[in-house]
Amino acid sequence: MQQPLLKIIDLKKYYRPQSGGFIRSKQLIRVLDGVSLSIYPGEIVGLIGESGCGKSTLAKSILGIEEPTAGEIQFAGVKIQPCAGNSKSNVCRQIQLIFQNANLALNPMRTVGSLIAEPLIAHRILSRESAKEQAKKLLIDVGLHEINYSDLPGELSSGQRQRIQIARALVLQPKLLVADEPFASLDLQTTSLLIDHLLEFKRKFTLSYLIISHDSSLILSICDRIFIMQNGRIKEAALQIHP
Repeated sequence: MQQPLLKIIDLKKYYRPQSGGFIRSKQLIRVLDGVSLSIYPGEIVGLIGESGCGKSTLAKSILGIEEPTAGEIQFAGVKIQPCAGNSKSNVCRQIQLIFQNANLALNPMRTVGSLIAEPLIAHRILSRESAKEQAKKLLIDVGLHEINYSDLPGELSSGQRQRIQIARALVLQPKLLVADEPFASLDLQTTSLLIDHLLEFKRKFTLSYLIISHDSSLILSICDRIFIMQNGRIKEAALQIHP
């Protein structure tokens, strides 16, 4: 039987809010309240829920940015530990994030090519020259051109900036991409093009996806299974979309 790539077991994240005078309230805020789900290799899983339901906290927990109060997250059978900002942990490198807002995710003062090549250099995987060549290759893979290497993010369209984000995420050859509202700022035509790219990358790079969204119609059109989240809990079990 195939083992899950990602396995989340009874995950909880509680906060104790501060009230007036910096005295902590006795009542806990249950951001994640016993979340369990699995993602299998090559699978696209959707997570649907309204703003504030805990979707982004779950994504940060998977990426090792948030430390859960209780429960466990396993990636390829290994428990995920909180990752430092520049962690060289293999697990941290195997999971990458596509942000909702590419404008905030991409440094406007850095060239497109340097943004894509940076993780390879930071992790000491390739030399600067080899990282530059790999960045140019990825630009072509995501439907752009080598000449875009020297562009600044602000010189590109919103759809092109999202593709730069994807190229930057792919450069470390991850197994799982977590996409947090990746279509929110895009028009229908650009969204359709980006979906085509995501499906192509799934086949080409043997990727799995967790796509987080409040747009159920988009999730239903591309995901193998979906989970519906409400108030920090999975309210409905996985729904098989494509047999």
